[in-house]
Amino acid sequence: DDQDRVLARTLVEALLLEDNSHVGAELIPGLVAPEWGLKASELADHIASSGLKESPSTIWMHPNVEVGIGLMHDSELIDGMLELYDGTKRPQAGASVQERASIVVDDILERLPPQVQVSQARLGMEERGTYIYVFLQEIERSRQLTGTIRSSLVELGNCLKGDIQASEATDAMMLSIANNKVPSVWEKAAYPSLLPLGAWVSNLSDRVHQLLEWSNDFQLPKVTWLSGLFVPQSFLTAVAQATAVRNEWPLEHTMIQTEVTKKRHTEIGASARDGAYVHGLYIEGARWDERAACLEESRPKELVCSMPVLLLKAINTQMHSPESDAGDAYQCPVYRTQQRGATHVFTASLRTKAPPAKWTLSG
Repeated sequence: DDQDRVLARTLVEALLLEDNSHVGAELIPGLVAPEWGLKASELADHIASSGLKESPSTIWMHPNVEVGIGLMHDSELIDGMLELYDGTKRPQAGASVQERASIVVDDILERLPPQVQVSQARLGMEERGTYIYVFLQEIERSRQLTGTIRSSLVELGNCLKGDIQASEATDAMMLSIANNKVPSVWEKAAYPSLLPLGAWVSNLSDRVHQLLEWSNDFQLPKVTWLSGLFVPQSFLTAVAQATAVRNEWPLEHTMIQTEVTKKRHTEIGASARDGAYVHGLYIEGARWDERAACLEESRPKELVCSMPVLLLKAINTQMHSPESDAGDAYQCPVYRTQQRGATHVFTASLRTKAPPAKWTLSG
């Protein structure tokens, strides 16, 4: 995708700069440029003789990367062990799969948030502006998801009680729930997430709570939990549309610009006059220095850093060139999960004292 191309171009520029073209120049920490015209085997010997050790710093990444990879491998190992466990047998200590699943089913049914009443939320929607359509769509998606969860839990509960016959689908759901994993049938109706089941249910409850609060007065929240929306891209579109309509700009020449504030979401006293305040974003591979208001190196073993409130504003690209503000800013891609990829939402402009390429290479 576009971000892969940015990374590839930055790597090429870092390795093939004119300063690195002469013999003896340091290509990466611990490895100098060899003589020209060497064969592949000779290049391999040159690298081996350098004593270069594989580490994140070798490719300009932070040492925290090793910690993250270790945690990922540990998680994969535990998931594999759980899949190998025969749930029909009771271990010496602990409950069986069926018993664990039954406890979790009851717990989730008790914690599952109420559905937002769409009929109530539709009142006066014609006069309420562009944001109401975003929240109405969010409400509908939340209703579909919570409805799917509730009906499937009731069915599984009846299977566990022996009232109805189990199927492959209910067996798969039982194993997922017993192992603290989100069932696939819920994932299909939900949003991208890497959370385990317990945290996932709490996260869903918080998402619905935001919609319940909004449906009370139909007003744009003082600060919106952007990562708590099913489709955050639609909220950004609403910001652009609202600004374009107010200023009579053509929508195709309107784009979103970000500004990092110095406040947390609990400190926001009123809605933004222009644009919208959002929170719930974290940065990986760097941290945000709130005093200096710019990107800095991550602290050791601090894998992610919480960002302050961001102000999303729309600008007219015919009147204001985005490139004019890009000189001291890193164009940071924003994703919905740490897996990145297809979960890309938008690009945030973050101030940096270091060259922007540093943060591209650091991951």
